[in-house]
Amino acid sequence: MTYDVIIIGGGPAGMTAAIFAYKKLNHKNAKILLIEKNKKLGKKLYATGNGKCNLGNTLLDLTCYESNQEFFPYEIIDVHTHKLICDFMDSLSVNITNKEGYLYPSSLQASSVVWAMTDKIKEIGVEVHINEECIKTISDKNVYHVTTDKNTYTSRNLILAPGGASAPKLGGTQKIYSMASQLGLAVYPPYPALCKLKTAADISMLAGVRSKAKATLYVNDNEYLTEQGELQFTENSLSGIMIFNLSCNAGNLMEQGNKLHIVISLLPEQKETEIFEFLIKARESCPTRTIHAILNGLIHEKLAKYIINIQANGSHTENKNIENDKSDNDLKKNNNPCYRTINTFTDMEIENLAHTIKYLKFEVTGCGSFDEAQVTSGGVDTTCINPASCEVYGNNGLFVVGEYLDVTGKCGGYNIMWAIATGMKAGEGVR
Repeated sequence: MTYDVIIIGGGPAGMTAAIFAYKKLNHKNAKILLIEKNKKLGKKLYATGNGKCNLGNTLLDLTCYESNQEFFPYEIIDVHTHKLICDFMDSLSVNITNKEGYLYPSSLQASSVVWAMTDKIKEIGVEVHINEECIKTISDKNVYHVTTDKNTYTSRNLILAPGGASAPKLGGTQKIYSMASQLGLAVYPPYPALCKLKTAADISMLAGVRSKAKATLYVNDNEYLTEQGELQFTENSLSGIMIFNLSCNAGNLMEQGNKLHIVISLLPEQKETEIFEFLIKARESCPTRTIHAILNGLIHEKLAKYIINIQANGSHTENKNIENDKSDNDLKKNNNPCYRTINTFTDMEIENLAHTIKYLKFEVTGCGSFDEAQVTSGGVDTTCINPASCEVYGNNGLFVVGEYLDVTGKCGGYNIMWAIATGMKAGEGVR
């Protein structure tokens, strides 16, 4: 069966590519096939932005995207891209609202976008095959043969938009990268991204704690990236949107043998000297209060206990004894450091407390799993991609888009914006 265009993947990149390919071919006899292995189009899109579908962002700088080719994403995404996204949504009768730079459908429902895109695909006559998985792709003199678990198809234009390995419950799988390899494309290994980061420290007593903070990722002791926002603790990991953003390239960096650690500032708006002066003043004005009570006036009580214990033990370990003690008397009998009065602390000890509050260090030992990741880092090497069209150099009619490329956006709509923008490019580039 022969088509003008075959698109593998029915996410935002694939659906956008189908719509723009139809516009480019500009005739109703164009035969476009969209193949999706899930039971419906846009399955992962339904879940984005907690179901609200953050489509893009008006803010753009060099921290928004990660890629092994650092500047490649910005040859496609620029300060005008969000306007193109809004215009595209408007053409589908989806109204967009701007919430401090974050772009959403006015309904705040992902279904608004999925329904609009699928309705347009039906309207223009794109042939859609769901519950059909691509098994093999072959290039023969710029003619592409696609074999699925149900049939074999041929086309002069092939757009690869299968997504990534993240969120396997929504269709993500590492198997998709074999398609690129079959076509001779180099692929960077996929890693979970926009996910929690595991730490070597015993932070089980902090599970469930949330705190406003600033986090800085260091690679081999060199500052790499800084984010600010809400920090969340799990049994063995750091989490929250700012940690997700720091995780974009963490898996790849660790695989290359780099040592990673994160420094957390629990009071990002205050200088270390100001924290020190606060504690010195507290020692003078409230000398018999416990150090835990004093620190509880600065930071979350569990974080206060954790930091006090670090100073007492000289490490991030042995924290559970504090959490599990049952009474004040027991705590005092056990010489728990939390119950030392502040007037027993030397200037040096107070200085160390202030430093730890400002620079709490965690060694990074790994990322969350693909099950927990929002997107995938790694993918098709972008050095072979023409940014003007997302076409593979030297392979007329072969296009790669969306998450399948080695480009990862941070939280805030950047990945969907990337998917739609690259889908536009590929659709406009078909021959």
